[in-house]
Amino acid sequence: MRTSGYGPALRMAHIKAGLRALVWSEMGRLGQLRKGLIQKSMVDGEKGLVRNPIRWFHMQTLREAWRGDGDRGCMLWAAACMCFFGCLRAGEALAPEFGEFDAKAHLAWEDVMLERAASPKCIGLRIKESKTDRQRAGAMVTLHRTGTDICPVESVLRFMVTRGAGPGPFFTDREGVGLTRRVFVEEVRKALAKKGASVEGISGHSFRIGAATAAAESGATAEEVKALWRWKSGAYSGYVRREERGQTSAGKKWTRAIKEGCSSQD
Repeated sequence: MRTSGYGPALRMAHIKAGLRALVWSEMGRLGQLRKGLIQKSMVDGEKGLVRNPIRWFHMQTLREAWRGDGDRGCMLWAAACMCFFGCLRAGEALAPEFGEFDAKAHLAWEDVMLERAASPKCIGLRIKESKTDRQRAGAMVTLHRTGTDICPVESVLRFMVTRGAGPGPFFTDREGVGLTRRVFVEEVRKALAKKGASVEGISGHSFRIGAATAAAESGATAEEVKALWRWKSGAYSGYVRREERGQTSAGKKWTRAIKEGCSSQD
């Protein structure tokens, strides 16, 4: 039984109709049935649920692809680094796909906090709502410097300079247009394909999967990876992929930065 697509479609219909977004954990037996079907489909390898991770070489490819793309490239690269090193779902960092921006739910300028004004060592993110946090309890995520040319702190700082303080989604261009998950994933896939990289299974979850995989491969414990993902169950193990190629010295520094994020999660 194919399960992918129906839940998101139903949720989208609710949002478009102006209704409260579905909270599966509050739907009793129906929510439990959905959870069981998803877990079974992951074990069975259902084609519709295949999501591949963003790996080190993907990040290098994206950096090269967007380096000369001006302010837009700067925004896309900052979003990629934030999602990867923050182990975020793309939707947690980007503008809403449907409906209007809500400062109480979506990432805004004031939710990105520097450890200090001059040369900060890390950046804090206040994630106010997520797929598994419909009650808006919130969570703090920390981005750390990597000491390499692929660094979430540096990329986000550069974008903040080009964006400037102001209302609306954090990832907003100079015309005031917010970067949505759909547009971001399209740009990622286009940039990778242009450089000859495979885009099969690349989605808004790919950065999160890649970060969890990198942390696990670098020696993070199951509890640390679960903290990184902000998950209470052991379902994360279905998303961890084993790296097929060796890491570079830069890659090892990136995994250390991700592991530091593990230990600093709330």
